[in-house]
Amino acid sequence: MTLTLRRALESSSLKVGAPTVLAGGEHLDRPVRWVHVSEVLDLGGLLSGGELILTTGLPLRGDTATAVGYIEELAGAGAAGLVVELGPAFAAVPAAVVASAERAGLPLVCVSRQVRFVDITEQIHRAIVSAQLVQLEFAQEVHETFTRLSLEAPSTNQIIAAACDLCATSVVLEDLGRSVVTFRARGRKPAALLANWANRSRAAAVLDRTGRSGPEGWLTTPVGTAGRRWARLTLPHPDPADDERNAMVLERAAAALELARMAERDQLALELQAQGGFLAELAAERLTRADAAVRAQSSACRTRPHTWRPWPSPSAITSGNSSNGWRHAFARHASTL
Repeated sequence: MTLTLRRALESSSLKVGAPTVLAGGEHLDRPVRWVHVSEVLDLGGLLSGGELILTTGLPLRGDTATAVGYIEELAGAGAAGLVVELGPAFAAVPAAVVASAERAGLPLVCVSRQVRFVDITEQIHRAIVSAQLVQLEFAQEVHETFTRLSLEAPSTNQIIAAACDLCATSVVLEDLGRSVVTFRARGRKPAALLANWANRSRAAAVLDRTGRSGPEGWLTTPVGTAGRRWARLTLPHPDPADDERNAMVLERAAAALELARMAERDQLALELQAQGGFLAELAAERLTRADAAVRAQSSACRTRPHTWRPWPSPSAITSGNSSNGWRHAFARHASTL
């Protein structure tokens, strides 16, 4: 599970500081990639996104325009959030800074008690590395699950069931007409999961790639090759903290569905090719009655038990020329099988 800012604020090293969210409270589920301690004003160019910044407030102690510019720079660099330790030298975050952070969507948190930045970075970094290891193990499980399924010629229901087990939430496969093809409910009854499905589905735009869509925040991924989409996989009620894991599962499930569909199509094409070749040889009069019986069995032609009838002899064919006669005889004979 990805470490989010919300979980980071619940860590013991930060909780001792009595953290208070001043702005950006609706963005606490952002993932934290790393923790960075800095009192540098021009920090934006040093960030790559996802960092939680710890500061004693030095960059915010100047004039209001400079402090607001600092907030905007952090938000533009994709910082996960800013934690400010208050103290005698910086007793409160200016209202203009709080308003700027709210506008920019940057979570701004203050701690009113002294904290040890070294303890915070150590604890959160350990949690991040642990989460990455768990993610690698989960990725291996997903790979093994769908690789095994692909080798077993799975049904659509088997693939959906596997995705549901891995995501631990409901999974729905719908076609392009917004009709449910199959589903697996988890944590709620099917009637509640599928209630008013078509209208709810129309409210969630179809995306070209895996992502969230619609007012309910569905996590979806298209099924089929580019330009030949034929379905959509949906998690109607995903946990935002599990988006990375769930997206991985949905994409592997979509690939498995497409491979299974292609395999079925190829198998049908092979059967039709074999049967078509057999029928073409019959029509061209290149097979004896005994050869035709053997070929019928070996080319996967379905015949009813005890319905094989002798092939009419040439002397029994009286209609028109020989070629047309054979065709008519073959049609009459085939209709009795």
